[in-house]
Amino acid sequence: MDKLTNAFHTQMAEEKQKLWQLIKEKSPDAYDRYKQAALERQKAAEANGEPVEVTISKEGMKSLTENTRDSEEFKAQEEKVYEAFKTYYAKLLRIGADRAELANAYAKQHAFDEEVVALDRKASHLPEYSGLFEVDKTIASALENCSKEEKGFVYDIIRQNFLVKNTNGMTEEERQANISLGMKKAEYAAKNFISSSQSKDFLDAMESVAKLATVGTAAEDGTMDYGVRKKGWLGEGSDLVYTDDPLDIMRRMDKKAYAEYERINADSDNESRALDALKYMMKWYVGAVQENPKMVEEYHKQSEEYVKKTVKGQKLDTTFQDMETSSKLAFLESLKAFCLKRPGFLTDILNREMNSAFWQK
Repeated sequence: MDKLTNAFHTQMAEEKQKLWQLIKEKSPDAYDRYKQAALERQKAAEANGEPVEVTISKEGMKSLTENTRDSEEFKAQEEKVYEAFKTYYAKLLRIGADRAELANAYAKQHAFDEEVVALDRKASHLPEYSGLFEVDKTIASALENCSKEEKGFVYDIIRQNFLVKNTNGMTEEERQANISLGMKKAEYAAKNFISSSQSKDFLDAMESVAKLATVGTAAEDGTMDYGVRKKGWLGEGSDLVYTDDPLDIMRRMDKKAYAEYERINADSDNESRALDALKYMMKWYVGAVQENPKMVEEYHKQSEEYVKKTVKGQKLDTTFQDMETSSKLAFLESLKAFCLKRPGFLTDILNREMNSAFWQK
């Protein structure tokens, strides 16, 4: 759990402690009865191996007191007691707002990065990551001393050959062949500009991304899902670290909440859409982590198990296995020979490849 989340839970715990102290002072009888009921519920949960945190609601407090001699007296005090709840929730909202501000900053940076890529294709050296942390770090480390052109070449393999965002218009055979082409391009990189001490680890890492791509699934509109958690990234190269993406956590761990998030995105007007969606996401995240403190850990575990069971044992397509990778000229000649041998297959992708400025220099 990140430092900000820890700070949030610490502050929230302090507010809860103050809240219970206030309830105890204002209505000790009700407090004792509720505490006893809470302890019994917690013991029952722990007996089943599932410790839980028991919280109090206004309705729950009413049910504890409505059949007692002091219920009328308690009703008079009830609103004063719940001033404490108002204070608690006000602080909770402020903490949520702090998180929302941070998330908004990340969102703006992400939007800026996307805009840079869209408007300036020369910026292809900007990293593209798979979501497999050690794999991504290995690739980033191998590229630390490479030129922007070389970095762009490798990250374009991930973008254009492996983890293609939308494969609408491609058959599954073509998609797998495109991954095979990407592996031969990775082989060229390992032979020609990745340092010899890192080339094997680099190629193994690229193969892991290729295997991940192999088992990707497409929605009806061609949008691809590669089954692993999406991450935010800080730093670069060997200093790469990652942060979790709350929206992807929602998408994978709470499909009902994600459907509501998409509805808000669809129904809100242009001016309020981003803010409405962000508020909903952050409110959901705070509540979900409260309800299940191990949610993020389970999210990580789900991704790790998917890779272990589904990805690691995959075999890659061999359509381009005979490509020469010793030099740019050899690679291009092999590509031309393939096009003559299989005319009309993967035409757009192969034309783009042969016209790439990287191979012309």
